[in-house]
Amino acid sequence: MRLSVFSFLSLLLFSANAESDQFYELIRYECNQQHNTVSVEYVGAYNEDGESLIANKTENDWNPWDLIVVSKNSHVTKINAIHRTCKLTDGMYRVSIRPSPCNTNLMGMDGGMMMAGATISKQKSVLVSGSFGACQIHDEEVLTTKITILSGNKTPIVEKKTAQEYFSF
Repeated sequence: MRLSVFSFLSLLLFSANAESDQFYELIRYECNQQHNTVSVEYVGAYNEDGESLIANKTENDWNPWDLIVVSKNSHVTKINAIHRTCKLTDGMYRVSIRPSPCNTNLMGMDGGMMMAGATISKQKSVLVSGSFGACQIHDEEVLTTKITILSGNKTPIVEKKTAQEYFSF
């Protein structure tokens, strides 16, 4: 009996102290006329840093979860896209940013995971279209974290990190 009481008290003690880390993500758009670039970046942080990231977001930062409409039965019923334009020295660039739920049934497998996507176009020509994040994360999986277009250059600069780098503390 003494062992089971000890086990029970230990379980209570350790469960009260157990906390999970919360990861927060934003998709960020930047039109930098000074550097003649347009970019989309997926940024994230844990716990208090993540809360700060969300609290300090600007008009060009979006939480992908805020861009979906969910029904009462936890299904995504609408995906809202964000559209921006960026005037650089060689013309006008159009940027489309969208959330990408890993499962439109939020109670299903990977339903708690969200990705995002972006397309950067110039004069009806798509220069780059890509996804940020991952639905099933493995340490060595490579994630796109930022896409940048330099004015006058049709080839995007794509920055990537392994999942381990992106989700590290």
